[in-house]
Amino acid sequence: MNITSENWEENKDRIIQDLEDCDFIAIDTELTGLHMDWTSNYFSLEDHYKNHKIACNHFVIPQVGFCPFKYDKKKQIWKCKPYNIYCFPATNNRDSSTFTCSVSALKFLHTHHFDFNTWIGKGVHFKQLEEWEKENKILEQKLDDLKEYFKQDLSLEQIGLSHKPNITEISKESMQEYELQEFEKIDGEVEKWLLKEDKEYKRVVKSSKMRWMLIQHFLKKCPQVNIGTVKEDNESKLKLTKLTKKEFKKLRLKFLEKKIKQCRESLGVSELFLHFNKPLIGHNCYFDILHFIKSYFGNLPNKLDQCKKVINQKFPIVFDTKTITEVNGPEKLNGIGLESTCLGDLYQQVKSMETPKIKFSKNFDRYYDLKLAHEAGYDAYMTGTVYLRLIDQLQKDFLYDPNSKLLKPFINKINLVNSFIRRLNLVGEDEKIKHKGMFHVSDFPNTWRNSDIKREFLKEEMKITWKWMDSSSLMLTVVNDEEIEKFKKIFLVNNNENKKKEFKIETFKEYFERNQNEN
Repeated sequence: MNITSENWEENKDRIIQDLEDCDFIAIDTELTGLHMDWTSNYFSLEDHYKNHKIACNHFVIPQVGFCPFKYDKKKQIWKCKPYNIYCFPATNNRDSSTFTCSVSALKFLHTHHFDFNTWIGKGVHFKQLEEWEKENKILEQKLDDLKEYFKQDLSLEQIGLSHKPNITEISKESMQEYELQEFEKIDGEVEKWLLKEDKEYKRVVKSSKMRWMLIQHFLKKCPQVNIGTVKEDNESKLKLTKLTKKEFKKLRLKFLEKKIKQCRESLGVSELFLHFNKPLIGHNCYFDILHFIKSYFGNLPNKLDQCKKVINQKFPIVFDTKTITEVNGPEKLNGIGLESTCLGDLYQQVKSMETPKIKFSKNFDRYYDLKLAHEAGYDAYMTGTVYLRLIDQLQKDFLYDPNSKLLKPFINKINLVNSFIRRLNLVGEDEKIKHKGMFHVSDFPNTWRNSDIKREFLKEEMKITWKWMDSSSLMLTVVNDEEIEKFKKIFLVNNNENKKKEFKIETFKEYFERNQNEN
């Protein structure tokens, strides 16, 4: 189901109910950019986190997908409800907040039919919960104070400015001479008007800047007067109206109640995260979760350990389907070919499986015929489907329990991209780099691809993995300790003796020490 600002209010409670009633929530995001430093591969998790934090501070979520899955015990079928939500940062007329868009990300979104007009024009607003709580607390306090003032039967002058919006101090020193003359002339006219019995004061003020300065000035100077602008005879006028105490009370209460309502509405998508109390399922979801924290809760902490605590507090149970595939491999997932662990490829491999049965709930069959990869709602649906089918491969007729022994190796273990440490443990100690079997391979042609690496290094049938560093270098790992010496003899010794080789190879220790000396 597509959600925009046009149907948000009518569907919000329904989404909240589905999030609270389900067994787990599959998630996905589209982003306006990924990395500020794409080529870096990190040996330190702290440095890796800092880089991702910088990216989260620049880029935003234009589309988020939630797909609640619930098991129907009677029919023995999983029912899912994919929501695809366009979201745009909450703004006001004077908001100067900015975000960054990567050219490649925008091109990627366009290629996959992302609707930019809907995003900007109809995106559901969102605001950090921390920021919203502060704003809401201030407004609620102002409303309580105002009600208390009326109980005490204070005069309008005694009530003062507590009911007013934020006021900007106007400095006459910063005005141009012609502005100062007009400003002081109108100020004098209003002083005389205040002494008369006339209820209204109107005056044409052509400059929008001058109107704004006068409004700020009179908000502070005349707390008992209602101040605004009107358009008459195609001209903009400054309008001041004297209020009785009854009129003042009605107007100010109405004003504050309206501001509180607007504040609540500005929370938008963020309100959904107040109702996330079920396991979260993602695919390669480290970035998704960091963006959730930054966009919907509050600024990311400075240190990784602090961030892990925040994530665990907001999302106590997280599963990454990328981790499940890589921890188990083809030996245990023998019904799934794992040539690629990309989400789309995994989904293609599991969609024809008969168990467990998965069905779209009523009114949620938009993706039954439409295959919209890289639409957040569809990707969230694919993620949940892959998750259930992977579990079924590990144990048939598994009675779903996120805390079971079967799922324990994967719980809160998040796959990492651009890191030589493969996974992040959200609730315990993290893995260490296994230096022993790591080798740095470089200076090969930048036209080489994975097939060339396989051709060169897999002919001895040793189990290896590799991670690209840039177009002509990578870090290769020999998985089995007993094969390390064999690898060294074949590739390290022979390569150094054979000058015709197309690449350079060295141990991790040699590479690390050389880098330390060069830096």
